[in-house]
Amino acid sequence: MWTSAYAMAAATIRGLVSEHLMDDIYYPVCSPKIDGGLPRRPADLSRYLLLRSEGDFWLPWFRAAGLDWPEPTRGPIFSDASNTIQAAVERHGVALARSSLIGNDLVSGVLGSPVRYFRAVGRALFSRLPAAARRFAEARAVSRVVARRDCARSEHLGAPRRAGTNKASAQGMMTSMRPIIDVMRLLQFGDSVLPVGSFSFSNGLEPAIQQKVVRDPDSLREFVQTVLAQAATTDGIALLEAHRAALSADLDRIVRADQALSLRKLNEEMRTMTVRMGRKLGELAKHVAPTPLSECWLLRIERGETPGTFPVGLALVFQGVGLDEREAFAAHQYGLATMMLGAAVRLMKLNYLDAQVILFDINAVAGDAYGRVASATLDDMAAFAPVVDILAAIHVKSHVRMFMN
Repeated sequence: MWTSAYAMAAATIRGLVSEHLMDDIYYPVCSPKIDGGLPRRPADLSRYLLLRSEGDFWLPWFRAAGLDWPEPTRGPIFSDASNTIQAAVERHGVALARSSLIGNDLVSGVLGSPVRYFRAVGRALFSRLPAAARRFAEARAVSRVVARRDCARSEHLGAPRRAGTNKASAQGMMTSMRPIIDVMRLLQFGDSVLPVGSFSFSNGLEPAIQQKVVRDPDSLREFVQTVLAQAATTDGIALLEAHRAALSADLDRIVRADQALSLRKLNEEMRTMTVRMGRKLGELAKHVAPTPLSECWLLRIERGETPGTFPVGLALVFQGVGLDEREAFAAHQYGLATMMLGAAVRLMKLNYLDAQVILFDINAVAGDAYGRVASATLDDMAAFAPVVDILAAIHVKSHVRMFMN
């Protein structure tokens, strides 16, 4: 009776012989339905939470893909690779998966991977047997069978996973292992009462009510949806660009995003709103969560070298405290919606419960909005809502105003 061991390299050990059993390939996988869609390039992974398993590291894959990134430190570390893959199935992030563990998941479409674009990193598995056993074919065959059983359990190589399978377990692991500090930072800087002056603005809602464009909850819902869609393709794109630029500490790229967004603000009131809130946010960040990058951005605002728009400032704050771009995008869209609905409660006959229903429904489509703009560039920024611009121009001449815009 012989015992065998497994190793990831064919090292020579006296009295043992190594035999190649199988190759294991690593590559990124995620749900095809993940917010933002499948990443198209290795650098696109900066937009996603990278899921980790004990003993498996992203750094070798980063190097193979030409990315000068450190090992990820955010998010959970799963002790069982099956939980990591299940978390990817449930759209919690991108996992670095071993080919021996994902079975038919790629074929069935439960998981997706742009593997033809991305580099794969592999490792080989060897068995180590006493030299005396090498001549016995049975011993070598048993070694292969046991290795495959240990490295690719039947639950992975059998029926493909389904979204929702073991969902409670994966979500429970994500919830319990996600740093509470990240949640607290998201709540603080995504709060509608963050003291940056948003309460002074209605984002065009006041003149819309005055001119009877908004008359009831249904027309209010349509107006808010229009403004949020417009914001996603302008503010949202600039925010994502600034967040990605902040990851590489590229201040000039941040300034370009800032200036591009300011140029898309056609009316005076919208420009006033975004730069006043942006500057306030920059000053707040300097006292609460300062970073060299946000301080340099604020200095350029003070010198008149960049306008200082609010979405760009929000991107810098979120990146500075370790929150990803999806969270920054969600906080911006949520803040804009709550600003307008809060103004609606004060401007029109509206039950606060109806306002909450509208907010709940609007929040449900924020992920779709992110997916539409996640791969957009500054050249793709566009907004066409002439009624909103006309209402803003009317508001400038109004004699009775509760809000600054």
